[in-house]
Amino acid sequence: MARSSSINHRSNQTSANQSCDPRNETATPILLTLVDWGLLAALLAVPFAFGGRSPLGQMILVTCVGWSAIAWSLHQIRNPKQQWVSTWSYLMLLAGIALATLQIVSLPQDLLAWLSPHHAKILPLWQGGEGRVALLGIWSTLSLTPADTRTALITIVAYSLLFVITVQRIRSVNDAERMLRWVAGISVAMAVFGLAQYLTANGKYFWYLEHYQSETDAVPLGAFPNRNHFAQFLALGCAPLFVYVLSLLNQKTPRSFGFDRRSGASSRSEVSLRIGIGIVALAIVAITLLFSLSRGGMVALATSIVVCLAALYYKRAVRGRTAAVIASVGILIGGIVTIHGFDRITTRMDDWESTGRREIWATNAKVLSDFPIFGTGIGSHRFRSEERRVGKECRSRWSPYH
Repeated sequence: MARSSSINHRSNQTSANQSCDPRNETATPILLTLVDWGLLAALLAVPFAFGGRSPLGQMILVTCVGWSAIAWSLHQIRNPKQQWVSTWSYLMLLAGIALATLQIVSLPQDLLAWLSPHHAKILPLWQGGEGRVALLGIWSTLSLTPADTRTALITIVAYSLLFVITVQRIRSVNDAERMLRWVAGISVAMAVFGLAQYLTANGKYFWYLEHYQSETDAVPLGAFPNRNHFAQFLALGCAPLFVYVLSLLNQKTPRSFGFDRRSGASSRSEVSLRIGIGIVALAIVAITLLFSLSRGGMVALATSIVVCLAALYYKRAVRGRTAAVIASVGILIGGIVTIHGFDRITTRMDDWESTGRREIWATNAKVLSDFPIFGTGIGSHRFRSEERRVGKECRSRWSPYH
């Protein structure tokens, strides 16, 4: 008994000393703050670096993810008892990394022919054996663009690691709300920047950078070379902004959604000001998205609104004041869109055959039938093929392979 009591006393004293250790009091918050800085930098800097589709954007992404990964690893070392969050989504990430790795690994000719028989048909000068001479050498990878697939693999690993760190970092409702506030705020910043750049456009990104793929004077693009990527990025912030406005309308909603728990202690005028700012921010994001004339973005916006309203209805948060806010935002957006470019938006939505989109889908379907399992290599879709029609000029269309 005496020995057991002594052991318990030493154990309690050790625990007390550890809890009083100033290093343990400060290390964890600092490390988690460093993780948050890396995540916030990835959310903010990567979209403004041409949406991460430039070497600069990829470098920023890898740097931010590496920063957060190191900080989180140190946090785990200092807190070994902290539970690891598991999810089936990790299997999808591992499958994507494994597929990209397999596509760039040099394979024997027999194995390559068995995994992807169509390679021999489209690369006859790269195939040897059976009396044939490989005039250009021996093709040994599943990817038809191994250099691009290798670069894409780095991006896939970075995004996968970013997802894992985010899942591990979000341990409470407050953590999730903070992440949603970041997404909402960055989407507003991107919308304001895109709208300002479009209204004062000189054709250059950030008013001085020329991009080989697009110009900024046709539609709002923000920092994205592709209008669809820009619009879909804005669509991510619409639902958090909408919920933020609703969280200020009554005292029960903040407890349910948690976007502004201090609103109960705020004055009525301050809450009204926040509601007005939220409505204006939501309208700016939605209007800028519509002016981008991205059909995919419009579909994403409608989907986010429907899902958000369904969730609010399920939680019984849709009330009279909520309906009034929805109506006011809809009227504001509809009025501005009607005055400035309603015909362009409706014409764009009615036109699903421009830019050879159906031919793109048809080509992708053909590729899927020829390469059903391992594809043609991640990153190969951007390459163009030339098709010459009899009696017509040569035109270009997107195709994953020749």
